[in-house]
Amino acid sequence: MIVLVVALKDEARPFIEGLKLLHIPDIKEYKIYKNDEVTLIISGVGKIKSAIATTFILSKFPNPNGIINFGICGCGDLHLSVGEILLANKIVDEGTEKSYFSDIHFSHHLREFTIHTFEKPIENKAIGSIGVDMEASGFFQGALKFMKADKIFSVKIISDHLDTTGINSTFILDLIRKHFEEIKKFLEIFKEEKEKKIFSTLDKINLSSKKQ
Repeated sequence: MIVLVVALKDEARPFIEGLKLLHIPDIKEYKIYKNDEVTLIISGVGKIKSAIATTFILSKFPNPNGIINFGICGCGDLHLSVGEILLANKIVDEGTEKSYFSDIHFSHHLREFTIHTFEKPIENKAIGSIGVDMEASGFFQGALKFMKADKIFSVKIISDHLDTTGINSTFILDLIRKHFEEIKKFLEIFKEEKEKKIFSTLDKINLSSKKQ
């Protein structure tokens, strides 16, 4: 199973529709949707809400193959287009100045990038060539309480170049739906890689048992 943590219902809807995720009505604290392979939780906006939702979902559904924070992000690099999908290899919390690193040891088609997490939306053109969001560092901190960094990833789709004018529900839905097949491709690569690692570990355990 893969767990997805998203901040907004509009970020979640393409996954709910595209992966045919079903709402779990018995859980009242959060909106949670799932099928046999993916469980999704809507956290709300901000790193604290993301951290709390991440710990909640990993308490309810422990030991997934991996967990991914997905959402829109701003980007200070004008050479990168709106709609490009980024995989964070480094996350910087601007409030605490702490950095977090995903252990990315598999081949994929996404651009790796540094994401900086801020307390509020940033609209500063001079911020430099980085991605900016409001959830990634909180998500990562929450997930690290349960999992190792080789199972924790943040995937962001560029929504703007540090100008949030025009970003609304319709824009977010259209943006993610337009690029959903690319996002889905990454989820499939991620799932296959984590399953291979699990089977490889089981093979080693079985081999060790036979030698004893």
